[in-house]
Amino acid sequence: MLLVHLPLTTEGLTPGTDREAGLLQDVLWAHARPPHALEHVRIRPIAHGLNVAMFVRADCDTTARAQARSLLNDALAAGALRGYSLAPEHPA
Repeated sequence: MLLVHLPLTTEGLTPGTDREAGLLQDVLWAHARPPHALEHVRIRPIAHGLNVAMFVRADCDTTARAQARSLLNDALAAGALRGYSLAPEHPA
């Protein structure tokens, strides 16, 4: 099981809220499918959005990040949190 941190930022770079963190956590569990291999999720408000920490079952960091990003993108595409975006992945 590997830990993946993915920050979400708001359009106005405003702080996230506990309510938004709770909503996103519920939506992630609702959208999680076996290929995502989600084991645990914790979301905390930060100065410019939300920090998403997910534990996923994977053999390597690259696979874990891809699974976590896929799940988070699915949740955002479903309209979980309007005004939030996931930063593009930077090449290693």
